[in-house]
Amino acid sequence: MLCKGDVTYHLATLRHRMHGHGAMAMQRKLQTTLKVLYQKMPRTSRNGISQVELLIVIAVIGILVAVFLPAVQSTRETARRVQCGNQMRQIGVALAAFEASHGHFPARDTNERSALNWISSLMPFLGQTAFYDRVIELYGGSAEVDPVEGVRLDYNRLNQLTPPGFHCPSDPAPAVGTTSYAGNSGTWGLHFQHDGVFRFAKPIWLGYRPGVVSSEAIVDGLSNTVIVSEWVHRHTDHRWQSVPDTPRRVIWKLPIYPAQGGDLDMVVEECLQVPKSWPARYGWRENSRLGEHWYGASNGYSTYYHALQPNRMSCDPVIGAVDGNLTTAGSFHPGGVNGLFADGHLMFVSENIVKCPRSLNQAYESWG
Repeated sequence: MLCKGDVTYHLATLRHRMHGHGAMAMQRKLQTTLKVLYQKMPRTSRNGISQVELLIVIAVIGILVAVFLPAVQSTRETARRVQCGNQMRQIGVALAAFEASHGHFPARDTNERSALNWISSLMPFLGQTAFYDRVIELYGGSAEVDPVEGVRLDYNRLNQLTPPGFHCPSDPAPAVGTTSYAGNSGTWGLHFQHDGVFRFAKPIWLGYRPGVVSSEAIVDGLSNTVIVSEWVHRHTDHRWQSVPDTPRRVIWKLPIYPAQGGDLDMVVEECLQVPKSWPARYGWRENSRLGEHWYGASNGYSTYYHALQPNRMSCDPVIGAVDGNLTTAGSFHPGGVNGLFADGHLMFVSENIVKCPRSLNQAYESWG
């Protein structure tokens, strides 16, 4: 067995011989000799580091990744949350401009003759006139409701549009035909009474509380009333099938239908029983998905209710005396949602906030 001293001796001998022979021949002989010596050297002499040292290096790298990766992810999520908040602030500025121009906030269906919802009608005030014109084009050239034929919509193309500035980057779903921000419709359509900021401008069905809302009508105060919040909209693949990344994207049917005219608190308690993970495994059935049609006026398309705290499940109680689904605010931000208040200020609302009174006598529900 050769050691490093032997290698040194042979190298010195070869260098001496190179002075008396051809340099090229001696160089080839030197290379051959070195190759033979390398193969005869002990394995431990040829390794740069031992296996133990390699394992230590890997462990140190793993520890560093475990320490710094959550911090990096947290920083990125904070940046995304700030971006979502900035988008909502722009929506607040546009809402204020709309009210200054029309004397009231947008309605869920704009006015008595138009089928546009509050998002579409807000586009010109967000500097998105071209997008607004495209929507009108897909409405058949006019958003006016024909008394005989109704509204002519190009659903396929409308479903491919996404309102500019209405997608929160914290949501992993693609920004196609969806909105991350929904309007406040109040405490819920119990007995067909819509008591939020975004109401229908006309009584489409018997019992609806019609009429647009102005700042003066918000009796709880603009700084106490949420006007727009984040929510977790649908996420579907190319076959229009739900992507099950979170059950909060889905409206779940209650397994036990409350009796006709059941009160809101009872429905809320039933909705709180929906498991937070894989409800379908426990017999819960999917009804529809949040935000399926961002341009629609119905609840679950572009508006939500304040009956539950943020990040709770949305439910379908199937009660004749209740309009639509019990949809809730939500986000992918840890611990809560961004809430835009009627006076334009933004606040991060905790998902553990204490429930507010939900009496129908309170016209405008607010968190806090």
